Amino acid sequence: MRTGPKSVVLGRDEIRALFTGEEEFARDALTFIEREDARCRERRLMQENEPTFHLAVIPAERYEPRREPFNRGHGVLKSAPLYHGGYDAFHGCQAGYEALETTLDEGRSISRLFIANDWSFYAQVVHLFNTDHGRVKVYDFEHELCAYMAKIAQLADDEGLHGPFCIAMAIRGLQTDDKVGWAFPNTREIPPEPILVDRVDDPEVLRRFHLKILRGSRYGG
Repeated sequence: MRTGPKSVVLGRDEIRALFTGEEEFARDALTFIEREDARCRERRLMQENEPTFHLAVIPAERYEPRREPFNRGHGVLKSAPLYHGGYDAFHGCQAGYEALETTLDEGRSISRLFIANDWSFYAQVVHLFNTDHGRVKVYDFEHELCAYMAKIAQLADDEGLHGPFCIAMAIRGLQTDDKVGWAFPNTREIPPEPILVDRVDDPEVLRRFHLKILRGSRYGG
């Protein structure tokens, strides 16, 4: 495999993973979103007073049966990017490690980044849209999403994940908040549509996702 100026010799498991069917990638991405969303609700982990963004990233390395699981390090722990800024160390949880952005509101979180033992990534984010004098700034979301996805792509690079990657993004609960609900009068959610990409932060995929959000709002697109 060519990675920049270098060539990397692939092992048998890595070659097998590259031939995983796109349908399997997509199925696993959708299942992953539902599983982790349910776990967050069961733990009452996330705030529930605003819409939530959901992201699943399934790398080809997930299908390498003998690949070592993610290791958060020893002594100095690896850290994860938080959607609203800053970083948090990974902490152990069921089936992997998570980093949380927690507020004083009942001690619940407004963002979570989870890496499963099989190298699948899941993110959930609350407080997606900024407001200005009561107007929901839907257009700002694309820039913030691109910046966050670039950080996740860097994390994947740092961990030696070459992909390809299947990503699925969704926004749920658009009617949860009155101000956001006004901006999306006829849309309750942006459903996930898994797609296979070479990089997590593929700009065209992110642009199309933001366009779906605009078309579901009063502002069009």
